[in-house]
Amino acid sequence: MTRAPLASDFPWRSPLSVRPPDYSVPELDILVEVEGELARRNAPTGYARLIEKATMTEAAAAGRIAALSAIRDDLMARTWMLRHNIAVASGITPPAEPKREGPNRTWDAKVAEIRTELNIKRGSLPKYAASPTNPMTEDAARRILECWDALHALYWVYFAGWSDSEEGRIAMIADREAARARGPEWRDQAGEGGAVDPGQDWAGMAHLARRLSSGAQVLDVVAPATLRRFHRTAANRVILALEASQKTQAGTELRAKLEAELIVAQLERWIGRLDRLWGPREPLNPMEIAA
Repeated sequence: MTRAPLASDFPWRSPLSVRPPDYSVPELDILVEVEGELARRNAPTGYARLIEKATMTEAAAAGRIAALSAIRDDLMARTWMLRHNIAVASGITPPAEPKREGPNRTWDAKVAEIRTELNIKRGSLPKYAASPTNPMTEDAARRILECWDALHALYWVYFAGWSDSEEGRIAMIADREAARARGPEWRDQAGEGGAVDPGQDWAGMAHLARRLSSGAQVLDVVAPATLRRFHRTAANRVILALEASQKTQAGTELRAKLEAELIVAQLERWIGRLDRLWGPREPLNPMEIAA
């Protein structure tokens, strides 16, 4: 079965959340929450009961457990050094370097699993916290939702668990922006001199990334002037996002901040490295704007 493309407009924050979904939520807290969710799924009162009631198939249960297990393995690897250092400082035996306990899953499958669980929790936890007959407090619901918000940002924005090439990651970013640049939200964004549709620039970046991923040499497939134009389009996108954030609510401001960081950290660095292959030149400025 072909999975539908991941949407770019998935909500960043949950009801009740206070902390932004970035590194303000410690990854160790996220790991604890993911391990707790896995334990709940594997418990006799978890997915086994749903299967017994015929509200979930065995295949669906196995698939969701496998996807979350792969996410848990990613987090175990990411936090291993921190957990090792904490154990040493506490005078206890440090954990062994983790190994993946089961088969890995694609990055898309992991993001889809996070979003599925977030939708469930966003629909249920605020109701549980508001119910006088449910023992869950609002603070407890908030901590859970903040962990899942941060987990989603860790994958969707910072590409945790990415197993494809760097060029594959760049192509995905550029594809997102090509679709956005051609839509009404960014229709006023212009390329160099207004002569280039910015959607065409983003599509060009995605095409370039895929050609390089297939073995093409950068000096054979792109000119320096084209790289500079791509760079200005990316820099303009960051500035437009930040300007838009000043006119809208906090949730959109947070989205603009994360999108800007994604582009600067992922795409600008890639373009800069390609540009240096042409030899000593004036360095690219990450916030350069087209005149």
